[in-house]
Amino acid sequence: MSELCPDGTFGYTCIYRCRCNEDKVCDKKTGACPGGRCAEGFWETHCQFSNDCYYNGEIYDYMGTKAVTEYNNTCQRWEMQEPHRHTYKVTDFPDLTMPENYCRTTRDSVRPWCYTTIPDKEHRWEYCNISSCINNCYYNGQIYDYMGTKAVTEHNKTCQRWEMQEPHRHNYIVTDFPDPTMPENYCRATKDSRRPWCYTTDKDKRWEYCNISHCYCPYRRFGNNCEYECHCADQSEDCDGVFGKCSSGCADEWEGLNCQKREENTIPIKSHDIKKIVHVYVVVAAAVSVIILVVLIMCVLYKRKTVALHKELERTFMHPSGDLSPDIPIAEQAACLPYDAKWEFPKKRLSLGMVLGQGNFGRVIKAEAIGILENEIGSTVAVKTAKDCTDKEQMIALMSELKIMIHLGQHLNIVNLLGAVTNQIRHGELMVIIEYCHFGNLRNYLIKKKETFEDPIDDTIPDNLTNRPLEDTHCPLLTTKNLMCWTFQVARGMEYLAFKKYIHRDLAARNILLAQDNVVKICDFGLAKDCYKNPEYHKKGDGPVPVKWMAIESLTHQIYTTKSDVWSYGVFLWEIFSLGGTPYPGIEINEKFIKLLKDGYVMEKPEYSSDELYKVMKATWRTEPDERPTFTQLACQMGDLLEADVKQYYLNLYTSNYLTMVDEDKAEDK
Repeated sequence: MSELCPDGTFGYTCIYRCRCNEDKVCDKKTGACPGGRCAEGFWETHCQFSNDCYYNGEIYDYMGTKAVTEYNNTCQRWEMQEPHRHTYKVTDFPDLTMPENYCRTTRDSVRPWCYTTIPDKEHRWEYCNISSCINNCYYNGQIYDYMGTKAVTEHNKTCQRWEMQEPHRHNYIVTDFPDPTMPENYCRATKDSRRPWCYTTDKDKRWEYCNISHCYCPYRRFGNNCEYECHCADQSEDCDGVFGKCSSGCADEWEGLNCQKREENTIPIKSHDIKKIVHVYVVVAAAVSVIILVVLIMCVLYKRKTVALHKELERTFMHPSGDLSPDIPIAEQAACLPYDAKWEFPKKRLSLGMVLGQGNFGRVIKAEAIGILENEIGSTVAVKTAKDCTDKEQMIALMSELKIMIHLGQHLNIVNLLGAVTNQIRHGELMVIIEYCHFGNLRNYLIKKKETFEDPIDDTIPDNLTNRPLEDTHCPLLTTKNLMCWTFQVARGMEYLAFKKYIHRDLAARNILLAQDNVVKICDFGLAKDCYKNPEYHKKGDGPVPVKWMAIESLTHQIYTTKSDVWSYGVFLWEIFSLGGTPYPGIEINEKFIKLLKDGYVMEKPEYSSDELYKVMKATWRTEPDERPTFTQLACQMGDLLEADVKQYYLNLYTSNYLTMVDEDKAEDK
């Protein structure tokens, strides 16, 4: 087969490239170059080894000229015994460049190294920063097969980053590539590819293969990772590195399709050795059988448990138990809430993208939904899923959040439900589709824009700069008017939640998202909040809680009401008018902190707050809950502080039908 190879290639399947001096044609069977002269940077019988990388860390494995360590320390010459004495001799390294101080692999090393010229013992030797040759080539084109950094195609087109959906949309997510260098735009092999490739940044060319060569196995080795040995009849021939085939046939005493097995009659075996071998085989076979049986039993039990769990969840989800009580917060009655099938959305019209974030209980994924909004063909949405669909607590938490969002209905200033995928819940599939807020949470946004803040409220600032996020305009300013708009909207959103008898328990700037047109939305309606990795949450009682945002009665008696949310709203105001500051700066969270609150301590006025706003804050922090204002009163107060035209702009948004869901029956008719 190798006789048919094009010039410049060789091997049983012609997958290898010649590396001869002056681009001369190599032997199409062995890859040997005329006169044994390899191209610069390559060596060995078939010119298959590169000077720029190492293979498996064995001796003679690297023959490059790098002479500094990974910490940039100069290497000691191998024939020298100063500053470090050693037992190596120049003759241990047969390449012609020695004696030198080049990095080398030795019998006991895993990669190239050298002794350093630093005399202290701590720096006696160090590894060199030389990459593995595996990162410069690929073996069989399967996933995880190539982990190099090439980012251009064979026609010199730049690769598109894998987490991006422009200019070409695709179904790959960053977690498909587990190597630590991602996300990037590096060429990669995938499940269906024959060799590394990538999407291009050229709108007219969706994807191309990358110009990455096939890895060459050492002499008489083959396989995906060069793990097998082969022997050809022609001693000058090396077997094919992938399949192990020999054009000249197998060498004496070797047989098999890949010339990898010794003939049975070449090694005489004594009768007592046969008994030992049979005994070993019996023991091994019995042990393997037991292990397989145990694994099968565990798999069956796990499968039954998982199926039973998902059936139980489906029954709970589709057939709620009990009646709703008007006197109990809705979050505590999630199991009694029904699921309305009108929210069901076809999974086939949902294209998942990059992971936006994840915590202990679930993950949020950016996605594209086709036809989920009546006035848009394709809409960018966020999709919430359980992190582990076999975890009962996670699935119940997500189901509860979905039912709560259905019960709450639609409001401008909460993150609204758009749809759900529930028809495969018995197989562990549950997706909650919600609005996507492009600009992230308010706390991070304030910190990011703090340097652009303009304190005075300037009546000459156009409304379009007040009513839109800064990225949507040519004006880089963040103004007091922006802050006032946000606090008014959050008060309106909390007024609506109070009307629906929903107690939030975690109102803070980190849980307010900023969307288009300067609209802010309250989020996080789950029972199991992903707070365990957030430094603002502290262990208290049965779990972590946001202590600095909690009302005094919540801290001392675990009492949560709408009035405790009012306290949190006051802390939220302090965050906003300190431009993302941390509440109670310099005060440690301990028993003394609670005593301070009991004694009537309140935070000082934040830097950018007016006296009138500070009075509102102090009113929300009154020790007696009944003395605190309601959210209706707070919405009126914050609205009165806004200019009339700005307030009217938002009131018009509240009365408009700003979010129209598609009627599924009509969609099917189309």
